[in-house]
Amino acid sequence: MFESQKKVEIIEQVCTGCSSMIEFIIKDIDDHAVQTNWLVVECVTCAALNLVPTGKNIRLQNYGTYLVKEQLDGKDYNQHQAIQYLEQLKKSPK
Repeated sequence: MFESQKKVEIIEQVCTGCSSMIEFIIKDIDDHAVQTNWLVVECVTCAALNLVPTGKNIRLQNYGTYLVKEQLDGKDYNQHQAIQYLEQLKKSPK
């Protein structure tokens, strides 16, 4: 009746706004993926925007203390471009 949910890996990242520890839970890995994708996420504690790389082989994530705002495809954004995009979002009015 209940499906087992094995945790594959947990990545911790410090929020750039309030320094709280954020857990990023990876549930499944795809060894055939070829690029790093990016998530623009909002910290649920302080509402600061953060950039989270999802890695080259991560297929499914579970977000505990983040709200996902946008997903940036690694085909369109390298790390530098993703950081620039995040900075533009931070400067734009809400």
